[in-house]
Amino acid sequence: MTWIRQARRGAAIGAIALAALGASAASASGASLKIKAPSSINRNKDYKVKASGVADHADYLIVFFQHVPCQPHYADDQRVASGWLIHMNFKKVGPGAFSAKSVKLRGGSRGGTVTYCGYLQRRGQSIDSGPEAFGQGHTNFT
Repeated sequence: MTWIRQARRGAAIGAIALAALGASAASASGASLKIKAPSSINRNKDYKVKASGVADHADYLIVFFQHVPCQPHYADDQRVASGWLIHMNFKKVGPGAFSAKSVKLRGGSRGGTVTYCGYLQRRGQSIDSGPEAFGQGHTNFT
């Protein structure tokens, strides 16, 4: 009888240890994406937008601008995207830290606003699937 209890206790301790290990590994990982753009700028001035973050896997960085709010999935935003910012439509990043700058941009109409949408999409995964990370930024033109 005691060896059965010891076996059960050992299995329970092992399961708890594995669960704790899995939870710490899950919380330690996590892709991130930050879009940095001037919040307000003179419409006649040049500026750049920067995308930076951490990719858990080999991902594509997708950043573009539009005049409507960003959608949570890239596939939903494809219909309304106005223009590409990063030099390549799908810039390869990761795994690890990355940073990319846009080409030189110039402001729009006075009082106008533009939204920058960014996605980290895993390479080899359907574009309809959810992104690894999502980021957005806004610029108002004066």
